[in-house]
Amino acid sequence: MIVLADGLNVFPDDVERVLDAVPGVRESAVVGLSDGSGERVHAVLVVDPGVELDDVNPASQRRAG
Repeated sequence: MIVLADGLNVFPDDVERVLDAVPGVRESAVVGLSDGSGERVHAVLVVDPGVELDDVNPASQRRAG
């Protein structure tokens, strides 16, 4: 599956791989949902007990790959 977001092809597996590498994230699922003019990337996360959303910030983590 490919998500077309803002004219870019986004591969959910690639996003999931980055999210799953973040400490405290046990599992992720990434999907594209229609926003009327295309799609937006959305993620659902399962995190370790005690982990808060602010703790899960893949932008601040070193990227895998």
